[in-house]
Amino acid sequence: MPQSSTDALFARQPIYDNQMNLYGYEILYRDSNDNNATIDDPSSATLKLLMNYCSGLFENVHNTYVKIFINLTKELLISDIFFPLPPERVVIEILEDVDVDDELLIRISELKHQGYTFAIDDYNCSLKVEKLLPLMDLVKVDVLNVDIEEINALFKNLAKSLGKKNTPILLAEKVESESVLKECQRSGATLFQGFFLKKPEMVFGKKPSSTGQSALRLLAAIQQEGVTIKHISELVSHDIKISYQLLKIVNSPLCRLPRKVENIQEAVVYLGLKTVKQWIMVMTLSSQEKCPLELFRVVLERAKLCELIAQDEPDITADTCFTVGLFSNIDLVMRADKNWLLEQVGLSTEIIEAIIDKKGKLGNILSISEAVENANFIKLGELSPKDNGRVAILSIEAQRWANNILSHIK
Repeated sequence: MPQSSTDALFARQPIYDNQMNLYGYEILYRDSNDNNATIDDPSSATLKLLMNYCSGLFENVHNTYVKIFINLTKELLISDIFFPLPPERVVIEILEDVDVDDELLIRISELKHQGYTFAIDDYNCSLKVEKLLPLMDLVKVDVLNVDIEEINALFKNLAKSLGKKNTPILLAEKVESESVLKECQRSGATLFQGFFLKKPEMVFGKKPSSTGQSALRLLAAIQQEGVTIKHISELVSHDIKISYQLLKIVNSPLCRLPRKVENIQEAVVYLGLKTVKQWIMVMTLSSQEKCPLELFRVVLERAKLCELIAQDEPDITADTCFTVGLFSNIDLVMRADKNWLLEQVGLSTEIIEAIIDKKGKLGNILSISEAVENANFIKLGELSPKDNGRVAILSIEAQRWANNILSHIK
């Protein structure tokens, strides 16, 4: 796809270790395709950057799952805005000129307790941020305007100011030549970033639609272990279309409830959390723009057939198989890379391997469902030699179920 039909999502610059292996990327806000940005409001720019990184649909980009470095303002750090990246994937950079107070120190301590890693950016041995140093895991040292003869002295002074008790990783940034790189290595730096190694590269793709963003957030939330009825209700209530469709189908003859329910919490009481989570997944995917009716029919039939086949399997649960079938076509429904979407949703490794590699019993059941869809009876005979007749009956049942669902939600 040509760049003219896509958006500039952000830029990223690689960070390397001593052996020149990729350690991570610093991601940078960009507001145009020319690899530059005008930033009037740093907090607003960072929020846009996070949204594009977390929900944008990248084109031909590899290593999207390595550790990322991102600058956060004090305003964002101490706010209650949900930070959408898992701790093991991110290094939070704090600028050296930040206003250090007790509120900031407490917040950093809280985030470190949650597993987040912190780096101080552009450190120059200033006493202003001395209280921050014990909380820092990395120190980024700007060597751009440092004479090569002074680099070793710079790092010695830095080590002295850090003290023996605090030994963060030293990262030399703005490395512009091989000689500077080697001198930084000799002086104790173990991570490196700069134009000599690689300039920031633009990442293009499609900025997410509002429906795509909310769908991924909702799908990820309901996959979390220990998710509560209250939390699910709050999330669903933010999407009027999904809320309406969900209550409509819960109150339809399909669910056969003894009385009309008025909210999601009541639906969970009557149907159970697992069933309501299934309905939410169905409603969320069905709400996607430009998803053809016939494609969604195939998605539903496959999910239901996987569930029905699994009912006689002792080692796997039917609702897990339903999830495998439902998300196996998520790339077609949401028009994005399947691997990336599955990671965003937060599915288990077992489910992802079943979908991508057809591994295990879950993968075998998915393969059976696909063979039925494609009328590949030779393949079906290989996968399920004893149960062809039963699978055919279950397939008809899955088709009826899918037709019923579509009649209520479209």
